[in-house]
Amino acid sequence: MNNDVKFQESFNNKIIRNEILRNINSIQDQFRLMLTSTNNKQLITRSLDILDFTLDFSHPESKLLIPILKYINRFHKLTLYHPTDESLNLIESVDILEIHRSKIQHSNTINHLSNIIKNRLIIDKMHSKGIICNTKPLMKFNNSPQWSYVTSDDGFNIETHNITSITNRITLIKYKASKCIDKFIRTKIFSNLKEINLRWQEKLILDDEMLKHLAQGSECGIEILKLSRWMENITDEGLIHFKDTVKVLWLREMSRYRVTGKSISEFTQLEELKIRRCSRIQTENIEILCRGGKLKSLSLDSFEECQSYDSFSNLQYFRVNVQASNKIEHLPPSGKQFITHLYIKKFEIEEKYFSDFSNLQVFDINPNCRCRSTSKFITNIFSNRNPNIGPLEHLTIYDTNIDDETLQYLIGTRSIKIFINHNITSKGISFLDGIERIELRTCSKIDDNAMKYLWNAKAVSIINCPLITSEGYKQLQHVKHLTISNYKFPHNSFQYLSNIETLEVIKFEKYYDLDYRAKHYKNTPKYQDDSQAVSQEIIQQYLSKIKIIKISEDPDFLTDDSIRYLISQGVRIDNHKTKEYIFYK
Repeated sequence: MNNDVKFQESFNNKIIRNEILRNINSIQDQFRLMLTSTNNKQLITRSLDILDFTLDFSHPESKLLIPILKYINRFHKLTLYHPTDESLNLIESVDILEIHRSKIQHSNTINHLSNIIKNRLIIDKMHSKGIICNTKPLMKFNNSPQWSYVTSDDGFNIETHNITSITNRITLIKYKASKCIDKFIRTKIFSNLKEINLRWQEKLILDDEMLKHLAQGSECGIEILKLSRWMENITDEGLIHFKDTVKVLWLREMSRYRVTGKSISEFTQLEELKIRRCSRIQTENIEILCRGGKLKSLSLDSFEECQSYDSFSNLQYFRVNVQASNKIEHLPPSGKQFITHLYIKKFEIEEKYFSDFSNLQVFDINPNCRCRSTSKFITNIFSNRNPNIGPLEHLTIYDTNIDDETLQYLIGTRSIKIFINHNITSKGISFLDGIERIELRTCSKIDDNAMKYLWNAKAVSIINCPLITSEGYKQLQHVKHLTISNYKFPHNSFQYLSNIETLEVIKFEKYYDLDYRAKHYKNTPKYQDDSQAVSQEIIQQYLSKIKIIKISEDPDFLTDDSIRYLISQGVRIDNHKTKEYIFYK
């Protein structure tokens, strides 16, 4: 019995067929399989409702997707980038539809979407001026659309009673129609509003009166309030209107003299509080809240003036961001014992300092600041550790002399970053067997043998680890998100990576001076980039099967012709700059 016959017998089985279809990442490959026979076309048509695809219509080659959508037009989940009216109207049924940067031109498309979506709709950046007023049919979904902008032409026709969240984007800081948004918010009633997430925006005047209007207009009560960089017009009198409903409160760089935190102690339902760079907020008000409220999670970057650290004993999570200005070395053991998450941005701390963090779950540092330490750093973390707290959630090891034996303390750790280490080998990685997330950067002794211990990893980053060859990458075929650098990367490894959902490529040049910096900066060897564009053969055979390739940090990784080809095969090329998170999340 030849292989074709064996495959057909298996494919006729519904359970096996559905599993095969779920593992086909490209809608083009799905379509090719459909065309192999009339029987397969019928079988696949019956199973369309289980499919999950991401399609990008932003390039000319995307026109090749239109004929396919005439046959494959039912989905479980469909994510679309830059969809047109034509592409949207070809869809017959979808459980979850996610739309990014849409260019809808006709109101009948809106009506069509309201009829085909079974469960959930997510809209991000809808560029359809003049059409928004016709979107009432979309408001029935449990996740109401998030509009990128409101103008005087279309904004005031939006039905606001189903809007659950008001937010703005960093790209809108100097948006010219901010006055229209201001008027829109002040004159509309948001009866089902649950979340406010606003950062400073030019010509948008967020003040106590607007906060009062939003709080009193919500019949269900505001549960999430996030305010950032409003240096004036907001006081404790404005925040007090949310004291009976808000469960999550984030304040960042708020009014220097008008927000003292006096109102915070009266937030009876508050479960999560995050404060950043709000120098006038007095910690005594937070302590009152910790002692008598429902607070479970507290995040601070200024804490040295606490009256009693015992008030933090009821917290489930106590996160501290250490800036250069913080006097963390003056924090007594009674304060350190309650910290669960410690993020260090700019500071030099002696290793013995960490022996009092008995409940520490996450330790992370800024990857752009060297922090020299030895094995004593880890042994001190575990010296007085609470035996009931379990293994670490995350640890960053940076520019250290930590060796294999020390990693025995980290058995069970879920996430780790190891930067610039020349001692750890595969033996040390064996103690991390089953880890979920790992970053390795400039680790000169970690080799292929270490990769077998990453069998459970969902996200792996390997940058400038010269002993890891194609044999090592062969063991990472199960990984969902892989980050690499084209610098010293073996291109023959791509043959094993076609099952990767997201491939992210960055230029090692941005780390080179940091990772190879000698005692004096002038002694750093000159960066010599040996990376090469990926061959067309590799692209056609292997990269065309990956769902998403992110090249914003290395736009030279693919040629223009390669990008066009991959898009024509249904691969989404992501070259948009995204926010770089310094710390573990």
